[in-house]
Amino acid sequence: IRQKNVFFPCQKGYGFFKFGMILIGIGVGLVFGGISDRLGLFPRTVSYFGFILLFGGISVLVANYLVAKKKME
Repeated sequence: IRQKNVFFPCQKGYGFFKFGMILIGIGVGLVFGGISDRLGLFPRTVSYFGFILLFGGISVLVANYLVAKKKME
């Protein structure tokens, strides 16, 4: 007997939403990285990469929370 979707359960089309949220987070990270670079708070590479990773990670958490909340309804 062959079981389908044991390891990869069927998802209901939230991939584009999550991808969009990641891009928004990266964009916000670039803006804050540029502001931090202009103000001289951190070195240039730390400013950009740090804020991109920070806001990209936050956007992933928010997207997963919103998808889970939507699935609970």
